Amino acid sequence: GALQSNDKPLLIDSLRAISHSNAVGLSEQAVDAVLSSTFALDAEICQVIAGRLWSHLETPERLATFMENCARVISEQPVFASIFADLVAIDSLRPHVLAMLRSEARSEHLSRAIGSLFS
Repeated sequence: GALQSNDKPLLIDSLRAISHSNAVGLSEQAVDAVLSSTFALDAEICQVIAGRLWSHLETPERLATFMENCARVISEQPVFASIFADLVAIDSLRPHVLAMLRSEARSEHLSRAIGSLFS
């Protein structure tokens, strides 16, 4: 598939397509595969996951991995801040996103990204 062939446009299209799928388990496996791939630090991929596949981020561990990746994205645009704002606005994700603010287990990257929200 798109991950194996390193085809970013196909991966974006595939993620958008699976966002409409009823096969939740397969969609979650796909998100997990992306989150452990080199595409995990790509701004566009992060935005597609946050915008289309946010319901799969309701698992605290997956959300933590995703937000950690977002904090490491190098982009001209403030990816972390915009994704944080989008996800904290979703009722089912809000408690989990806010819990990350208090988490002792977060990385230095994530701590800095969270700190930048308040500066």
